[in-house]
Order: sequence, then structure tokens, then C-alpha cells
Amino acid sequence: MKNKNFKKIALLSIFILTLTATLSAQNDTIPPRMKYNINYNMYIAHNRENPRAANGDTFSGEVKFEFLVTERGCIDSIRIISSPHEKLTKETIRVLEKTACKWISGSVNGEPKTLKIKSKVVYTIE
Repeated sequence: MKNKNFKKIALLSIFILTLTATLSAQNDTIPPRMKYNINYNMYIAHNRENPRAANGDTFSGEVKFEFLVTERGCIDSIRIISSPHEKLTKETIRVLEKTACKWISGSVNGEPKTLKIKSKVVYTIE
């Protein structure tokens, strides 16, 4: 009986330590952000244009993407996850590239780190 209780206590202790380590790591991570207190969503909204088709119609839809913000505060490795049209993909990449090195890197445990950002841009018909 003592052996079974010991195993339960040992497993519970491991679970608590794992949970604590996970929570600590999450609390010590600061995500990247744009410099000069620029709101990322507002920046994208004000700098993007709705591409037009040959007949003048605009495209609409949601472009999901991810990119890295390096330790130096520059973006790298833009990857489009999903996009309804190639013109929306190109416009999204164009706007993201304009942010070039306008970032403050994220950090883990106080050390600057290259971190990934996942986001989306929604294009609506004007």
C-alpha cells in the first residue's frame, strides 16, 4: 500500500513541477512589438491596398501568415499560411516588408530571442 501511495505522490510531484516550469516559461516570454509605439494592426490597415482585378473589382478575403522577428528587431521568413488569391498574397508580403526592421525583438527570460508571430489581414470589398 505504501508503494502505491509513493508512486501517486511522485507522479503528482512531477506533474506540479512540469506545470510550474511551463507557467514560468510562459510568464518570462515577452512578444515582439513594433517600435515607436506603433500599433501593428493599425499600421497594416493604413498601409495596405486592395488589389484590383482587370475589370476593376477588388478582391476580398483573409490572408493568414507568420513571420519571425529576429533578435535585431527585423522581420524574416514571411510565410503565407492561406490566401484566397495571389494578388492578396503579394500585397500582404509588400506591406509586411515595409515594416523591415521597425520591431523590438521579443525576449525569453530577459534575453532577446527570435520569435514567431502569426497573424492575418482581412481584405474587404470597398
